[in-house]
Amino acid sequence: MFTFVHHVHYLVSDLDAIVDFLDRSFGMRPLAADASPGEDHADKEAIREARYQVGATLIEFTMPLQADSKYGRRLADHGPHVMHVAWGVPSLDEASTRLAAGGVRHRSQVGPRGYRTLNIDLEDSLGTHIQLAEG
Repeated sequence: MFTFVHHVHYLVSDLDAIVDFLDRSFGMRPLAADASPGEDHADKEAIREARYQVGATLIEFTMPLQADSKYGRRLADHGPHVMHVAWGVPSLDEASTRLAAGGVRHRSQVGPRGYRTLNIDLEDSLGTHIQLAEG
């Protein structure tokens, strides 16, 4: 079912520092670095992000701007970490049908970058955030 790693999403406490580290250490520059006031982001979080393209994989670094937000609390509880890996699939509709047939709960959404995602319910995925992406 999985055909590639669509994206890897990191949560960080200092976006400028990680951007500088990647530039100094690997010569990598972000495709984009921007802030979201919350309205445009799927989780309604005020954040800053930097995105990198590595082959077919998008690497996203997100820094929460509010300590009391969902991402802010997660960062306080767990420190900087990989939030999730999104696996690329040829068809989210087919994946959704297959998962539903197996009794796996999930929800779909269109992410802020325009690609569609499917998030498997944490209870069904044994607490592991598994996301599928198309496009």
